[in-house]
Amino acid sequence: MDVFDQLQPVSYALTEWAHELPQQALGRKLLINTGDIFPMPKDIALAILAIDDSVTNDTTRDYVDFDKIRKTLYELYTGDWDAKIIDLGTFVISDPQEPSTNALTQLIESLVKRNVIPILLGGSQSYLYQQYEAYKHLEQLVNVLNIDQCFDIGDAGTALNAHNTIGKMIVDKPTILFNYANLGYQSFLNTQEEIQLLDSLHFESLRLGALKADISAAETLMRDADIVSLDFNSIKSIETGFATTHQPNGFDGLEVCALARYAGISDKVSSFSIFEIKQNRHAEIAEHLISQIIWYFIEGFHNRMHDYPFTSKADYKRFIVAQTDQEMVFYQSPISGRWWMEIPNTNSGVHTKTTSNTLIPCNHQDYLDACENVIPDRWWKAFNKF
Repeated sequence: MDVFDQLQPVSYALTEWAHELPQQALGRKLLINTGDIFPMPKDIALAILAIDDSVTNDTTRDYVDFDKIRKTLYELYTGDWDAKIIDLGTFVISDPQEPSTNALTQLIESLVKRNVIPILLGGSQSYLYQQYEAYKHLEQLVNVLNIDQCFDIGDAGTALNAHNTIGKMIVDKPTILFNYANLGYQSFLNTQEEIQLLDSLHFESLRLGALKADISAAETLMRDADIVSLDFNSIKSIETGFATTHQPNGFDGLEVCALARYAGISDKVSSFSIFEIKQNRHAEIAEHLISQIIWYFIEGFHNRMHDYPFTSKADYKRFIVAQTDQEMVFYQSPISGRWWMEIPNTNSGVHTKTTSNTLIPCNHQDYLDACENVIPDRWWKAFNKF
């Protein structure tokens, strides 16, 4: 069966309501799956997809009315956008184990292969694993970035759940995970063993406090990600009407929308997700915030610079920094002014799979540090992976 056949179309009532919106509203401009749009048009750039697991009858969970989120999203006015966007409707998980989740993986894989960026909305953070698995047949290593207050390493020896998703990726064989980055972790919610494990694997993380001091620090890590996922619990609860667990600390609405825009701007990001969406009587604020997060991701997508890896290194300004025992090479894009640094690849067997990571994003400060004979931390981490 075609995995697209398993999608539940957007409700007729919501579709009719969207037809009455102003012409400039997103609900009038995107394509909506009403059950008769397949085969999907070839020029689609972005696809919104909800993941509904309410039929699993987990009585401990509050399930989300995705149509309420759609309604707030459809009401938003579009920017100066020209890419075609589709709301694919809802993928229903009938069983949290196989074969439902396998079909979800195949659906995401099909979209990525078509160069369609899926924007996924769901309950459990564990669906990030299906998002990751979708890349297994694409013959490439991937970089995963998770905006989360926790690392979600957990016990990889137990069944997949929201708290061991990243741990499952780390032990997965054969691995396709080249880099994992966490944005917004809170030290008191993570064990020292987890923090030390990430460091030993040369993975990357930025604490919540560091990002609150300078949210633009996220852009460098976003620029190197293939998969970006947002755990809705990473947002301060007062910002969501307490639709998440009770988090006194976390990102505010402006910050999380800025992160979504950075994800959209990244030329490399090919899938984006928002998980751990919960429903309660105060959820109206959360529904509006989710819609605005999606809006900012789409806005970012329309402002992509299409520099590396879409352009040749020969088109860049090249800077060679002589250090005590080596040379470091930096590149600056003439299009965006952004910086990259070159990582010497000493493993030719790995090189064929990680060509896109030979240049890794950095910032101007990394270049200035190198000029002072200080090797940037990101350079060391990437070099050790090679």
